[in-house]
Amino acid sequence: MRADVKVVVRGAVATCLRLAMLLALCAGAAVSEGGAQERGNPPQLDRVPKRPDAMRFEWVREGPADKCGSNCHEWISARGAIVPDTGREFEAFARTRDIAGKVVVLESGGGAVTGGLALGRAFRRLNMTVVVGRTTMLPADPSGEQRATYTPRAICASMCPFVVLGGARRHVPPEARILVHQIWPGAARADSMAAVYSAQNVAAMLRATSEMARYTVEMGGEIELFDLSMRIPPWENSRGLTQVEVQRTRLSTISAPFAPPDVDAVSAPPPGVLPPTGGQQALVTRWTLVGTGAKRGVARRHPLTLEGEEIGSLLVTITCGEQPLTMRLRYWETRRLASADDVVTRAVMGLGRERVPLAIESSRAVAGRLQSVANATVPTGVVAKLLASNRASVAVGTLTKSKVRTAIRLGTTGLGQVLPQLAKECPH
Repeated sequence: MRADVKVVVRGAVATCLRLAMLLALCAGAAVSEGGAQERGNPPQLDRVPKRPDAMRFEWVREGPADKCGSNCHEWISARGAIVPDTGREFEAFARTRDIAGKVVVLESGGGAVTGGLALGRAFRRLNMTVVVGRTTMLPADPSGEQRATYTPRAICASMCPFVVLGGARRHVPPEARILVHQIWPGAARADSMAAVYSAQNVAAMLRATSEMARYTVEMGGEIELFDLSMRIPPWENSRGLTQVEVQRTRLSTISAPFAPPDVDAVSAPPPGVLPPTGGQQALVTRWTLVGTGAKRGVARRHPLTLEGEEIGSLLVTITCGEQPLTMRLRYWETRRLASADDVVTRAVMGLGRERVPLAIESSRAVAGRLQSVANATVPTGVVAKLLASNRASVAVGTLTKSKVRTAIRLGTTGLGQVLPQLAKECPH
């Protein structure tokens, strides 16, 4: 095990032990002072009611128009409490328009751990820039268009800072207030020493604590952010982070909210992978046409998971082959680096009943991640059989030097519509 990983694990374990002892103390106090409470319903983790102020997502454009002119920014306003369904609600919002790589302006007092982690991971999958700030809607102009303003004076508290970590690029302005504290059952926060905690509560809270520690490291944050949060019990005021701490914990990685995104070493495809065309990115939900000219093709993104845990992301493209009656398959992935010398040694793609070995172009560590690219050229007949099959499927399997195997089934939604169109455009 690497030394830095050992430090992270030791810190997380120590925090979990402190939390377990604190819960035991609270439980003992509650029983000794009021045994009748044992007959009550214990508070449940993440059972957050869907209040009117639950987080909403809205696409907005900067205004007034006469002030920003032709340089008006656009962004996604995300404001309100984080509830267990917030991640799924954002995924549904993302299906309504192409938002990959865009800016999210986030303001939240926190909420559910499960919803927050899901939202942060959704932000990372879509390569979002996350900015802490407030969106204020302006009155509609004479044409009926309603625009918005951005201000850096906003509060991001509790689970919100961990959601910020999900951004591929993150901006926390000096005017924003970042507040952290321990996770705790919402129903017990008002009087945590008097509440009753079941063994199930303790187990669920320790599991959530472990998930947050792992997520913090996974998203490229410093474990110090997790540690600072877990030091503040529910009967104390939330702790505000200083600007030095915001920078040190990597909660903020860019200096301006609407800076043009740099090539992100974690999320961006390497040179040669098809670029977006007309703003259309390769999507998670379906196959889409991307690229132009010689780089015209179809593509699809997908989370890279191992036993349900997300460890990275992948992109598969199908393009016209260089030789007549051929098509080129290309696979790109980025994942957490298991060890300094780890590489992907084998990759295979399944197209219906066909099993196609992929040649590894490269597999190397980049900015603490393992990036790998593989390809193969197949006869057009292989792809034609895929479309004609009643059991059409596209799958990719990999094997690393450290003997880690992944197998991802992408599905074929949209492929039957875009692949025939690509075939017509192929010069051969």
